[in-house]
Amino acid sequence: MRNKSMKILVTAYACEPGKGSEPEVGWQWVHQIARFHETWVITRANNRKAIEKALAKSPTNNLHFIYYDLPDWSRTWKRGNRGVHLYHQLWQYKILGIAQKLHKEHKFDICHHITFGVVWHPAFFYKLSDTKIIWGPFGGGEVAYRGCVKDFSMRGKITEFMRRIFSLYFFRLDPIVQNNFRNASLLLTRTDMTAKRIPKKYLLKTKVFLETGFSSIPIFERNRSSEKINIFTMSRLIPYKNIRVAILVMKLLTKKLSRVKLHIYGDGALEQDLKLLVENLNLKDNVIFHGNVSHDKMLNNIKIMDVLIHPAVRDGGTHSVMEAMAYGIPVICLDNAGPGYMVDDNSGIKINGKDNNEIIIAIANATFKLLTNKEFYETLSNGARNRVSENFLWNQIGDRLNTLYQKVYHGEISS
Repeated sequence: MRNKSMKILVTAYACEPGKGSEPEVGWQWVHQIARFHETWVITRANNRKAIEKALAKSPTNNLHFIYYDLPDWSRTWKRGNRGVHLYHQLWQYKILGIAQKLHKEHKFDICHHITFGVVWHPAFFYKLSDTKIIWGPFGGGEVAYRGCVKDFSMRGKITEFMRRIFSLYFFRLDPIVQNNFRNASLLLTRTDMTAKRIPKKYLLKTKVFLETGFSSIPIFERNRSSEKINIFTMSRLIPYKNIRVAILVMKLLTKKLSRVKLHIYGDGALEQDLKLLVENLNLKDNVIFHGNVSHDKMLNNIKIMDVLIHPAVRDGGTHSVMEAMAYGIPVICLDNAGPGYMVDDNSGIKINGKDNNEIIIAIANATFKLLTNKEFYETLSNGARNRVSENFLWNQIGDRLNTLYQKVYHGEISS
């Protein structure tokens, strides 16, 4: 297959260097695309300052940014999570005209919609003619462990139920999503669970492709303190992230390892409930809430951590898991969705259980083994770094993506 250099149009709502999480994914993806192709990127005007500062330090000649935001008044109801979904869809609709003008001028070979990757955040690229359309990676088909959901609050249970109904509607009925499915040459899903929700007639053009990556394996002196043992978790404090489980694990662990500490990074609606749980379990000396911290500070703190517990009952691509592995920190997670794919038996421990009680005991036993068995720990620590270096570096992701671009261009993927 001949390696064709193409003209690519990308819509990347989230695209900002140095911010971590999804904005960093968008930034890295457009750079990987531009390694091989002339690339135009439509992104938010809000990202312009950071992007132009980064490009001034490290120019990329074949990477062109077009900036757009909705009027100022519309951003007042977007702050935080309030209204962000509607804002995103209005933004996608408004940039269609920009995309059409650019396509008329440059005649793109491929138009690719990335970031904000869930099925209920489609673009309108399907309205473009004489080009190949790619959507993803996106999620939305991930399903929480039923046994875990029963321990959620009533609000959490209702949220999970409504999400399933919401997801079913978009995968089967939403006209914009169905048009994207129909007209796309390639659909990239974050997980196998989402791929299985795609209508069967489109499965031949559906590929599982995890979007999370890492620039390079960090070189640093491991600083495992002899005075305390540090476990951490990093996520929003909301029901499906299941942080309550990590706290209950600590109740078991402290009976055997009194010096163990759990560091919780992130905030959210359940923060006060979780702090009350810590107080009721008499774990205030062992569980530390750090709130949100900057990405740079987090990468500095991670160097003294020993184990990541990631008890989320459903997740797509997970940045905290990737970063922990790159730093040689073994990961304990549920054998489910994105983390269950990212972690293998040589880099962490994947937990199965019919309910939270089984999961809590299994995580506690796994953590105790890691923290007390030096040889086992070092095996998984080295395996975690190897897992990232062999599979999840950005250039590797870019190479795999370019291979798919070539197959799309040459008509080698059934549509």
